[in-house]
Parts: sequence; structure tokens; C-alpha cells
Amino acid sequence: LLNTLALSKGNLSAHMDRLESAGYVEITKSFNGRIPHTDYRLTEAGRQGLTGYWAALDQIRASVDASKK
Repeated sequence: LLNTLALSKGNLSAHMDRLESAGYVEITKSFNGRIPHTDYRLTEAGRQGLTGYWAALDQIRASVDASKK
């Protein structure tokens, strides 16, 4: 996620904490030997929220496309 989103560790952590507080993400922290490791998993509410977000973006894109005609 750090590389894909081009975020710092602190910035990613802050975003994920907010998503966890909203019930969209579950965070599991562990260690691989002595190295900290964090896993993120979308909750059902997170999946529904993401689906709604994508649908809203599709509506915006469709309205922009319609206005170009």
C-alpha cells in the first residue's frame, strides 16, 4: 500500500486508523521475527462503502461525458 498509494508510513497509518474507526477496515498487527507487520482487511461495511463510492464516481463520469455531447 505504501508504494501503490505513494504515502509515508505515518500518513498511511493515520488514514487506516480513520477507516478502522469508521468500521471499514480491520487492522491486525503482528511481528515477523523482530520486524513489525500490519495486515489490513476490508470489512463488509468497507466493501459496501467502496462499492457506493465507485458508483458515485461512475455517475459523475457519466454526467461529464453527457455534457460533452
